[in-house]
Parts: sequence; structure tokens; C-alpha cells
Amino acid sequence: MGDYIALLDDDDQWFQNKIAVQMLVLDTDKSLIGISCSYKIIDEVNEDFKNEILRNMTVDFEKLLNRNYVGSCSFFLFKKTTGVFFDESLNSCQDWDFYLQLLKKTGLQIKVLPDFLVKYYVHSNQISGSGRKRISGEKAFLKKYKKHFSLKNHCNFSYIYRGWLRESLIETIGIENFVKLRSIYRKTIKSNS
Repeated sequence: MGDYIALLDDDDQWFQNKIAVQMLVLDTDKSLIGISCSYKIIDEVNEDFKNEILRNMTVDFEKLLNRNYVGSCSFFLFKKTTGVFFDESLNSCQDWDFYLQLLKKTGLQIKVLPDFLVKYYVHSNQISGSGRKRISGEKAFLKKYKKHFSLKNHCNFSYIYRGWLRESLIETIGIENFVKLRSIYRKTIKSNS
């Protein structure tokens, strides 16, 4: 396993077969730099099952730029790559930024498996639940990748538009560009209905 790196947050739990399942796919598909998985969300306070996130996709830089389909670092196994680091200046979105760096540097892809391989525990101390830290990190993330956002890849902006990045996106790209983006998004939704 010397050619791979897997990280585990102290509050998450891998299923016993996680690494073996991911390595099998990563070893056979040379178009991949890393591999993620589906996961079960557990409420840490009372250990209750809350939800499960099932994904089965392959993402490149453009697709991942618009939404973190890979998820937490606990879900991820990747090939060692030099010159890619976690950006400690970001208060949140560090994992998303790291994945984008890997994709940009290597030109490869990340696969998200439909296998449930991690129990992801949610609790009140997570950065994703902390408003100010999260928003500050989102703004810095959007500024860092601002030059990569364009109206040509507007279909994937649905997550940012609808989700918790909306205000950060407006601040980063400006209200005029946001209004243009929103208009294109709405037209796309109508034409797909």
C-alpha cells in the first residue's frame, strides 16, 4: 500500500473492506488518481442512522469544481502525488480544494463507488456546521477558483446556486454574473422539464 494514501477523520469509521474494495478499482483503472465511496450518515449523539448518500460516478476537474461529489477525506483513497497539499489558509473546503489540486495536476479522474464503505458521523463541532468558519472558507475557496468558473459549465452550478454557497458565490463573482448564471440555470431547468 506504499503507493496510496487514505485518511480517516477521528470521528468517522471505515467498513472492514473499504481499502481492499477501493484498491481493486484504483489498481485496474489507470484513468483514476483517486477513489471515493458512498457512505452512511450517523448521528454521533445517539448513534442513530440518519441517512445514506449513494453515488456512482466519475468526476474530472470541471465537474468537481461545481460540487464536492467526493465528500470527506474519510471516503477517499488516492495515489501518492508530489506537490499537492491541503491549503491551511482555508477555514473549510480544504478537502474539496485538495481533490481539485490532484485532478488539475494529474489530468486524471476520481471515481465515486456505489459501495457503502464509511460511517460518517455528524455532530455540532464540525466545520461544515459552523456558519462563520464555513462561509469564510467557502468565500476563500471561490476566490481561489474564480478564474475557472464560467457560464459554459452552468449546468453544474445548480448545487452552488441552490445550496449553502449562494451568498459566497454572489460576493465572489458579483451580482451581475450571478444574475446571468441564474437566468441560464432557470432556462436549462425549464428546457429539461
